[in-house]
Amino acid sequence: MIAWGRPEWLWLLAVWAAAGWAAFALLRRRERRLADWADRALWAQLVPARDARRLRRKLILWLAAGALVAAALARPQWGTRWEEVRRRGLQIVVALDTSNSMLAADLKPSRLQQAKWGIRDLVARLKGDRVALLAFAGAHFLQCPMTIDYAAFLMTLEDLHAGVIPRGGTAIGQALRGAMDAFDYGAAGDRVVILVTDGEDHEGDAASLLGGLKEKGIKVFAVGVGTPEGELIPAGDTAGGFLKDRQGNVVKSALREETLAR
Repeated sequence: MIAWGRPEWLWLLAVWAAAGWAAFALLRRRERRLADWADRALWAQLVPARDARRLRRKLILWLAAGALVAAALARPQWGTRWEEVRRRGLQIVVALDTSNSMLAADLKPSRLQQAKWGIRDLVARLKGDRVALLAFAGAHFLQCPMTIDYAAFLMTLEDLHAGVIPRGGTAIGQALRGAMDAFDYGAAGDRVVILVTDGEDHEGDAASLLGGLKEKGIKVFAVGVGTPEGELIPAGDTAGGFLKDRQGNVVKSALREETLAR
């Protein structure tokens, strides 16, 4: 079965066929008018340069050439050929901070929701790259293992919420360790960690992992969520209050750019 790579050019075949029909009609009309003027037996003497067969052959050749050009422009294709293509896709681990500080509304409606929207935009631009989702706060959890099923990835992303990790606080070092374990080291391709957080780190051991990350060929891109001015953290209760520390003071969270710049 023939397929056409550029079927929009097939209209030229119809136009060329109509032109051929018109040309032959004009040729026949000319012969009828000549027959009305003189007997066919006298044509060779009255018009010695005229050769009806040569005119028809020339017209047929012109029509055939035009039809072949139109068919070539339409790019006819038939048959199949299997070709194995090896692609070096990325392996991406998205480590998303789900600590309570991500509820702060210095980015509306909240830091966490803005981060989730940004991750959705990232996934929409992926083309065959594998992606995993890791949630972290004071501990970490692999929410979605490495996959190319972007729909499943986005479903697990929507299920994340602040407090999904029972242990409070923010441990960026724990998140990086979990991300390192999420990669498929037997597969080819670059390995990337996208760390999405407001930069608060209650353990402070993330810098000690940089050597191990470099040794495994893992690149880390930190995406800060929040503003340097910061905002109070909602308590999540129905009264609409804010989180307080042990001394009873409300807790204000701000983007820690210096932590992410390391």
